[in-house]
Amino acid sequence: MPKRGSSTSGTVAVVPRKKQKNVELMNGHNDEEQDENMPPDHSTYSSQFFKQNPDLHKNAGTILRVSVKNFMCHTFLEFDFNENLNMVIGNNGSGKSAVMNAITLTLGGRATSTSRCSNISRFIQHGKSFAEVSVVLCNQGLEAIDIERFGRAITIIRKITIKGSSHYLVKNEYGKLVSDKKDTIDTIVTHFNIQVDNPMCMLNQDIAKNFLNTKSTKEKYNVRILSVNYFELNNKFLNLDLFRDHMISFLANVPT
Repeated sequence: MPKRGSSTSGTVAVVPRKKQKNVELMNGHNDEEQDENMPPDHSTYSSQFFKQNPDLHKNAGTILRVSVKNFMCHTFLEFDFNENLNMVIGNNGSGKSAVMNAITLTLGGRATSTSRCSNISRFIQHGKSFAEVSVVLCNQGLEAIDIERFGRAITIIRKITIKGSSHYLVKNEYGKLVSDKKDTIDTIVTHFNIQVDNPMCMLNQDIAKNFLNTKSTKEKYNVRILSVNYFELNNKFLNLDLFRDHMISFLANVPT
């Protein structure tokens, strides 16, 4: 696992299940000692990150950190992304897909988008009553969104309950709560053009296997439709048509 601010390694190793508890103890994340209702501390990470990396220039919308708690096979997992290519490696069942699922769900994706289950509570680790996933996004440079409101980093947190409900928290660079509305996450990911439901952006192993193994041209075409964001583009064109018709009607009634 790379240290904070390190740019020498782009590989994150996901620990196999049978060794995970020992690593948690080494890093001070013993679940038996930890209060289950105490979430990870997100309040100071972003400000400390930029103090430690004053010359860092990442593109707005890139991921700085991913954290999960009681999520799928992980009691606790947290790592920082660096400026190079980041790879998640590990044995089968070690929780590699959990990292991508956490990103998808945190950034507003539906449970069905992961191809794992339709009920979000199924992502909670067995025996736990809740799960929490968070993503820290860079927010600096020309493509930054509302820098006065969010600062140089945006932390998005999604808390999942055993009853199947979930809620979001959006915090600024200094850990101050900015919003708890899903609309805020939608605005942020749209601004950064993060398409968590697009298989060309978030290609999980189930969609990849089905695409490679299926002989159905219809199923392959459906993946193509999703990858080019057809439905959203179609809605935009329909709105343009409505706007055009409205303007034609308006201009026809303007006195000459």
